[in-house]
Amino acid sequence: MRGSGSHDVHVNDAFVPDNHILPTIGATRSEQPLMRFPTGARLSYNKVAVSLGLARAGLDAFVELAEGKMPRFSSKSLRERSSAHRAIAEAEVRVLASRALLMELVEKFWQQVLNEEHITPRERAIFQIACSDAVRGCVEAVDLVSDAAGTSANFQSHPLERIGRDVRVVRQHLTVAGLHIEDGGRVLLGLAPEGAMLAGLS
Repeated sequence: MRGSGSHDVHVNDAFVPDNHILPTIGATRSEQPLMRFPTGARLSYNKVAVSLGLARAGLDAFVELAEGKMPRFSSKSLRERSSAHRAIAEAEVRVLASRALLMELVEKFWQQVLNEEHITPRERAIFQIACSDAVRGCVEAVDLVSDAAGTSANFQSHPLERIGRDVRVVRQHLTVAGLHIEDGGRVLLGLAPEGAMLAGLS
């Protein structure tokens, strides 16, 4: 699958000893701090890291393009256009804001885990909402600079083409899909969650 490095693997006639088999996600208990981190949160925040890296690469690629591109039928370079100014400004702040919130929440959860404090359903809902929204924000940021880049962003030879494709794959991942924002909202309004990330992996 593009953007994730996922591949199908088939193995025939192989014996796997019991001590090499992992339990299903969330089915084991461990005293290690990382394993006490809520399962849903642990599975979602690392996907955000991928999208943040992709968005950063996209913004950097746009800045490099803007420095040298002279759009057709224009007397101004790309970096002199007001549309480019707005695109990079909005994209930059969206990515930085998403990253800052995620880092704040990860640090808070980590301290709670180390202190063996209970993490409430509301706290987990906000964490999930932040993760899903951050990935959505990374896609929006890449879209902003891709639109401002013009047709250059559509050529396979330009990094923005692949970055745009790959960041959308992250947004579609089960752990950070947009539907979890709504489910998190249910929790904030006092209703029980229905989705796997908040209900099934608590």
